[in-house]
Amino acid sequence: MKLKADGSKQWDKTLGGTDTDRLTSVLPTSDGSFVVGGTSMSGASLDKSGALKGGRFYGDIWVVKLDNAIGNRKEQIITFNPWLIRMFEILPLP
Repeated sequence: MKLKADGSKQWDKTLGGTDTDRLTSVLPTSDGSFVVGGTSMSGASLDKSGALKGGRFYGDIWVVKLDNAIGNRKEQIITFNPWLIRMFEILPLP
């Protein structure tokens, strides 16, 4: 959910597929968008357009860029998670 300066809701967005997906990090970007990420056990379904790369045991790391205006998905990265790593934080590069 993105709030306006007065505290009212600007937009509200739910992301995920048909299985367990966990958001663990949100990072505002210099262009006013947001990058969100976490782990996903979903295959291509609902908001996740890529296949499950890590299989039913490992899952994936899923990173999505949302636009600032209404929270629509601009792009996504899905990568195999071979060591059951949990993503805790997205950090900007200097």
